[in-house]
Formats: sequence, C-alpha cells, structure tokens
Amino acid sequence: MNLDTIFDDIKNHLDKLDEKRERILPITREIVRKCSDIIKNIHRNELTDIDSKIKEIKELIASTKEYAWDTLQGIGKNYMGIVYQEFTEAVAFYHLITEKTLPSYAELEVNPYEYLLGLSDLLGELKRMILNKIRIDDIETAEILYDYMESIHEYLFGLDYPSGLLPGFRKKIDKARALINSTLEIIVSSKQIRDLKDTLHQSTQFQ
Repeated sequence: MNLDTIFDDIKNHLDKLDEKRERILPITREIVRKCSDIIKNIHRNELTDIDSKIKEIKELIASTKEYAWDTLQGIGKNYMGIVYQEFTEAVAFYHLITEKTLPSYAELEVNPYEYLLGLSDLLGELKRMILNKIRIDDIETAEILYDYMESIHEYLFGLDYPSGLLPGFRKKIDKARALINSTLEIIVSSKQIRDLKDTLHQSTQFQ
C-alpha cells in the first residue's frame, strides 16, 4: 500500500496551510481591533483620523493577499470572513454618519455575503448611537438614525434566499427586527416624556 506517500503529501500540504494560518492570524486580529477603534471614534464624534485609519486597514488587508485564504481549497476556517464583515460595518457606519450614504460591496472590495452581514451588524451600532442621542435629548437626530435603521433592514429583509446561500443571515435579520422595534419604543417613549415636560413647564409659566 502507498499510505506513506499519500499521508506524507497530505501532511506537507497541511503544514503549508498551517504556516499561512499562523501568519494571517495576527493581521486579522489587528484589523478587527482597528475596525472596533473606528466605531468607538464615531460614537465619540472623533472623526479627524478615521480616513487614515481606513487606509491603514486596507493596507493590512492587502498584506494578507500573500497568504490568500482562498487558496486553501475549503480547508479550515475562513479567517478573512470576519475581517471583511467588521470592515464593512465600520466603514459603512462612517459613511452613513458623515455622508448619509453607504459604500457598495464593490467599493469595499468584499463579497456580497460578507457585506450583508456587516450591514446587519451596523443596525446595532445605530441603535447605540440613537440611545446616546436620546440621552442628550437630541430626539430629532435619533429619529433620523432610526429611519436609517428601518430602511437598511427593509432591504436586508427583502433578500429571501435559502440559508445554504446565505448561512446565518436570516437569523440575524429576524433578531434585527426585534432590535428596531425596541428602538422605536424608546424613541416614542422619550418623545412623550419630553412633550409632558414641555406641557408642565408651560403650565407653570402661566401660574
């Protein structure tokens, strides 16, 4: 039997893949960390250096091409998938807040699936910003952000494809619906409380 030859060849192939994995892991962790930093900066309205940070991330992503995970022939975990998803979320959030537009998946150089997962995660960051706006009584901006949430979810929900094509996507969108409903309840409640305060304030002025 030729088992020695077969398994020597397999081990050689897996050793090369493992070497790629070891080289790509620190890069992917750095990219995810930088994407998280961008999101934090947006929430803090610290927007000055974000363009340069996005450029740095793009350079890091480009550096992974040397160990391109698509050459792994379906073996092992796709470590770049989460990278593209986080990158989409961060850059889309930045564009939406600063330019009121979204970059396309082609502009971000990610595939449609990773792009859709990134947009679905963006909804959570929009809710977080809405809560911060309500906290400072900026309900008007909160309502604008809510409209963004609703519009993005409407388009995501309209993609009725099987889980075999978009694994995990439908579950994310179903959870996002509950997120949007709870956000709307918070906005409506905040408006009612503000209106009540205004009414009470006006009544005391006439006394």
